[in-house]
Amino acid sequence: MPQEKERKHRPPGPSQPHNESEERRRTPVDDEIDDLVDEADEIVKRNRENAKKKQPSRE
Repeated sequence: MPQEKERKHRPPGPSQPHNESEERRRTPVDDEIDDLVDEADEIVKRNRENAKKKQPSRE
């Protein structure tokens, strides 16, 4: 419940930029983070596929 109150009282401001201004503020670090997130997504996807391959043998 306290989380809902925090959300309601948060003023709209620079923490919620429009897409246009957000693109202008991108830094090389943002790009690096995106690359790492993409890489992590690929690893998770691969692990899920491997888990599916192993699962039928248990059933």
